[in-house]
Amino acid sequence: MSVLEALACGIPIILSSRCSISDYFKNKVGLVVKPSPASLARAILQLLNNPELTNFFKKNCRDVVKYFDINRVVRKLEEIYNEIKGVNKFFH
Repeated sequence: MSVLEALACGIPIILSSRCSISDYFKNKVGLVVKPSPASLARAILQLLNNPELTNFFKKNCRDVVKYFDINRVVRKLEEIYNEIKGVNKFFH
């Protein structure tokens, strides 16, 4: 949840490469690093020293967070459940 909260505020993120969601966010709204203090420090410095990259990530934050909007997620789940329900009728 804290990742989405940061993105909703337009704050670029730094994620561990061991995080299950890192591939979705990589190079869109933040950096993905190896899980080590040195890697984290380099990523922080990269964002601090590269305003163009930071601004690129900031501009993408709101668009990416819209993908996780609760109304969109609920609609998708309803579609899946209705599809499964239709398949179950076929087998009964």
